Amino acid sequence: MRLRFVGNSFGYGPATLEWRSRDGWRVAGRTRSLGALIYLDAEGAERQAAFFAPELAADPAGGWLEADARHTDGDLTWRLRARFARSDAGPWLTAAYTLTASQPAQLLAWIGPELYVGEGQAGYRRDSALFPGLEFLVGDETSSGADYVDASVAARYVPHPNKITIPLMAVGGDGGVAGLMWDPLQAWDAAGHDRPAALFASPNRWEGQANHLMRLFAPGMTAGLAENADRLDRPYALAADAPLHLSARLFAAAAPDMLAALDIWTAANPLPAVQPRPRSDADSLRLALENYTTVTWVPAARGWRYALHDPWGPGSNPAIALHLWLSTLAGPQAETTNWRDMALSSADSPPVGGQPNPWFYRPLWLLHTGGHAAQMQQALRAALDIAARQQPDGSWPYTPNPAAQRAFGREGDSSNGWAATSALPVLYMARLTGHPALVAAGERALAYLEASPLRPEGAQTWELSLHVPDLLASAWVVQSFVEGYRLTGEPRYLALAERWALAGLPFVYLWNAADRPIMRYTTVPVYGASNYIYPWFGRPVQWNGLDYAYGLHALAAELEAAGRPAQLDWRQVAEGIAVATAQMQPESGPYLGMYPDAWDVVTGAEAYTWWLTPTYLAHNLLLLAGEPGAEVHTAMVNMGGERIYIDAPGEILSAAGGVDRVTVRVRYPAGQSAALLFAPLPSAAVRVIVDGRAVEPAAAEDSTDAASIAAAATAASWTYADGLLMVRVPFGPSGEAEVVVARE
Repeated sequence: MRLRFVGNSFGYGPATLEWRSRDGWRVAGRTRSLGALIYLDAEGAERQAAFFAPELAADPAGGWLEADARHTDGDLTWRLRARFARSDAGPWLTAAYTLTASQPAQLLAWIGPELYVGEGQAGYRRDSALFPGLEFLVGDETSSGADYVDASVAARYVPHPNKITIPLMAVGGDGGVAGLMWDPLQAWDAAGHDRPAALFASPNRWEGQANHLMRLFAPGMTAGLAENADRLDRPYALAADAPLHLSARLFAAAAPDMLAALDIWTAANPLPAVQPRPRSDADSLRLALENYTTVTWVPAARGWRYALHDPWGPGSNPAIALHLWLSTLAGPQAETTNWRDMALSSADSPPVGGQPNPWFYRPLWLLHTGGHAAQMQQALRAALDIAARQQPDGSWPYTPNPAAQRAFGREGDSSNGWAATSALPVLYMARLTGHPALVAAGERALAYLEASPLRPEGAQTWELSLHVPDLLASAWVVQSFVEGYRLTGEPRYLALAERWALAGLPFVYLWNAADRPIMRYTTVPVYGASNYIYPWFGRPVQWNGLDYAYGLHALAAELEAAGRPAQLDWRQVAEGIAVATAQMQPESGPYLGMYPDAWDVVTGAEAYTWWLTPTYLAHNLLLLAGEPGAEVHTAMVNMGGERIYIDAPGEILSAAGGVDRVTVRVRYPAGQSAALLFAPLPSAAVRVIVDGRAVEPAAAEDSTDAASIAAAATAASWTYADGLLMVRVPFGPSGEAEVVVARE
């Protein structure tokens, strides 16, 4: 890329930012001057001025250019010095500006780095734009638009700086992308005021022009600027010769897709360190377990509340049951024995409302507790019911709520987030069971998601638009592609999973203000408003981010296993999200171990009082700890030319197929029992051998109550239902067991 200045009658100021294509240099954007001022003159009248330099100093070989410009108003002389330095590390240059006044001055605004895209470019068509935390535009959408926010709360041209998740503005079109990135913590004056203001208008409705505007200026909100204002109401008193500073990096490059600006940002900026932990991860998990057993557990209902003041009431929650169960695997203790009994006693209670992804936890719970094949068949049927509603193009049709005052979408329409809501459980059960209808539906869904624009949208339609930019959509699309890769081994799906993980990054805070320790790695849920009237800008919702983190854990594991380099340390992003959530956990009181539904990084407090049971956090802490029992492990082998799927709640050490049998070796805590799933098997005409001993089918009355599970610690058995074989396996002192399933 290059920045090209051409002198005119005013001097040097206008410049063209260009990127090199195969056909030569192409215009990415333009600057109009070296900067501009709005100030009060000696009589208190508002004045405006732009800076132009009579000449430039440059060293083309060294890759730098300097300008020195002045503006004089009576006895007052403003001086601007600017330096532009090319980077050898990527398609960007650093623009650094210093402003001084020869005598005390009354400053209203100083415009520094600024870029107009589409300025003087006949036929230019923007196809995307990004202002992380606020705008993720496609097609003809407008910044500060009312597509997903009521017009009364839509203005976000100049947002509070704490609403910006990544300090970046970008506009893409005509095969390229251009923009600004900056350090939000740069101190622009000697008093230490930081967080310069950013203005983003795409298209440029701010000035009523046919272009797209990105601007960095000071004084910002730390010095009294109001949101959506481009100057102070009361002037900033600038002392004589006191310097002000602004800097940014301007970039321009070819854009293979709408995430090109994020590729540039990640190449230019390392991920921020994870915030210091408020306590060890083990202690944060312990807080969650204490919450399950004291705060949210309702003994009379044999279930848990998802939120203390929710409308759903208590019920069963396989995520909580699983976490309690995993905590008991180290050995029998009075406390953990009670936890196991609590988990088992909840199994037959009606499900609690609001719980996270029961379709994910239920099969895993059944594997840990030695459930029956008929119970797993219920989970399979639920996925088949979802697949039956799929449209031919691989999506699922949206149905508006007729009671809504303003519809969130059109009848029969879809989006990647809405589709992934169904695609993910279908693909998950396809990976666990190999059911051909689920495999086919999953592949159709992946084709639909692959063809979708790389903007996650529309996963939370109970209160938000079908096409609002949405982090939860990224979470579920990432997980869908990871499951697609696990199911098929197709490398393209793993690459797409990482691309969609990158699409979720603009919802993650990758910085924090000094007075906001709970900000870095918190996650904004959507760029819109609930029911169009409650905006989420600057209001992180951690359960969305924690679901996204699930996908990042899985993505990182599969990239590592495949020997593929990762674009980012996705585990660090997931860790940062979990630690940011743990920062919100009270260590005592009525909300022990919980975290708020929403935080406000502008005020530095909970956005409202609605505290959640910490299931999402606990599961992420288990994944960070490398707990093998936190996910289903799957191996696929061939038996007589047919693919057999083997699932276990512990590490699969080896798996092999043969003409008439499959053999698998699994590790699990010694002295415990668990189940393995084999599917699809056409009939129950099988022989099952566990550690060299033939195993009989379970009695019809056998169940997963505490007594049966205790008995199963020393006795193996199996059950069969419609293609699913569940083998309950005891694990001896070695913590390993070998299971053979052979056709009769």
